[in-house]
Amino acid sequence: MQRVLDITQEIIDDFYTANFSRNTQYTAEVVSKHLQLFSVLKKGGHFEGINRKIQLKPLAWEKKVDPVTKETVETVTEGLFILKWGGELTHSGIRQAEELGAIFRNQVYPQENEGILRLHSTYRYVKYVNTL
Repeated sequence: MQRVLDITQEIIDDFYTANFSRNTQYTAEVVSKHLQLFSVLKKGGHFEGINRKIQLKPLAWEKKVDPVTKETVETVTEGLFILKWGGELTHSGIRQAEELGAIFRNQVYPQENEGILRLHSTYRYVKYVNTL
């Protein structure tokens, strides 16, 4: 992923330096996608965990004959670059989690005062059993 990040940084730099001289091979749409890729890869500061993933899927192949071994070799000529990331709750996700938690508490512990006492005594009982 670090290599992809470095290449993305080079493409962005090339666009902005070449854009001032009007000699660029990149369009604004391509650079905007690279900016999004750059921001996702830079998020978090390191590549640990499972919150980001890059997939490369081949779409088209070309058959070539190797001049040394005379064997037919397939090489990828076109591919699909897929970036996946997650683990971040949106505002609606936070609201849904709070609503589901409230529904769960009301179903498991239906009466507010007695429910909280029941929750507390259950926790105390589980804690006591685990210490034996």
